[in-house]
Amino acid sequence: MQVTLTLREWQKQPLRLLVFDNLEEPKILSEWLPKLNGLRILVTARRSQWSVDLGVDVHLLDTLPRPDSLALLRKLAPRLKGTSDADLDMLAEMGDLPQALDLEQRALAMYQKFLPPEHPDIKNALSWVAEIERRMNSGKS
Repeated sequence: MQVTLTLREWQKQPLRLLVFDNLEEPKILSEWLPKLNGLRILVTARRSQWSVDLGVDVHLLDTLPRPDSLALLRKLAPRLKGTSDADLDMLAEMGDLPQALDLEQRALAMYQKFLPPEHPDIKNALSWVAEIERRMNSGKS
């Protein structure tokens, strides 16, 4: 019932952008497309091949070069400006993906509220987020 009401409200104002983030199953998209008639949809995925029947326009994006990843992470989490590149090596494990950088920033922001800057759990938080991202990308739970 809630989904139906939400979809009905969305249809009243079709100038919306609906994001399916990290969607790798074409079946899910094919099930939702008829319900989302008229809405703008953005799908992020590692998959580059989609059925022609879905009408998907594929735009391949590359990962960020390591220096750019580090610069973005430091910009998103200013407290890391003085952190060495070696201490931020978890980026390699996440493939220098902007989404992963955003997840890291969010985890850091949460920890910043509760922990002092020198606390070892800041680095542990980054490792934890990296592990979650790795599992998401490999399809494990």
